[in-house]
Amino acid sequence: MDILLAYGRYTGGNTVYNNLKTNGARVTELTEGERSIKTWIHLKGNRIIHTVNYPADFLKVLD
Repeated sequence: MDILLAYGRYTGGNTVYNNLKTNGARVTELTEGERSIKTWIHLKGNRIIHTVNYPADFLKVLD
């Protein structure tokens, strides 16, 4: 059994995360019939950062 945690993003308001400056949201995309997840942070102004693909980004590299 696998567990993947993907945390959110500062979306605005007066919070302890004001230091992040740019508002944004974490987006999580699930594909029906597949054991895969794609997640990224979508910032104000349509900038995309911190894209993660599971399981591809978590595969062990063999020497």
